[in-house]
Amino acid sequence: ISRRHATYNFVLHAVNEGLTQATFFGTSYLLPLQSMLKSARGINFVTTATIPDPITSSLEIVDEYRKAMREYFPHQLLSTISLYSYINASIFIELLEKIPGIPTPEKVISVVQGLKQYPFKGLVLNFDARTRTLLANLWISPGHREQWIEVK
Repeated sequence: ISRRHATYNFVLHAVNEGLTQATFFGTSYLLPLQSMLKSARGINFVTTATIPDPITSSLEIVDEYRKAMREYFPHQLLSTISLYSYINASIFIELLEKIPGIPTPEKVISVVQGLKQYPFKGLVLNFDARTRTLLANLWISPGHREQWIEVK
């Protein structure tokens, strides 16, 4: 049983118990529930993601992702999970190209820690020593087929 299945059951149970004027919130992992809950029961489900909308974003990295998906995986649906993986792999390749000589874990870490306001295919990579992250952006998907909102 996946977390999505458990979440879906929880939301349906809450609605069946009378919680009908609520909006539910979750992470991008639960994004597939948005359309299912909206079409089946009229339930609003808002999700958040650390990456942009894989379907409508005009960022260069997302355009590149969609092109690669059409070419190499034409029968797969676009998803936040595959876009997240694509972005991570693309950043890693970019980092490896910046390392002179043979890459080592120490060299990779050093390059990552040196990224400050680094433009990367429409994203800005900025290493935060406190959180040890490169991106601080958040995107909100307010509902099925609604434009995602970027929170900076």
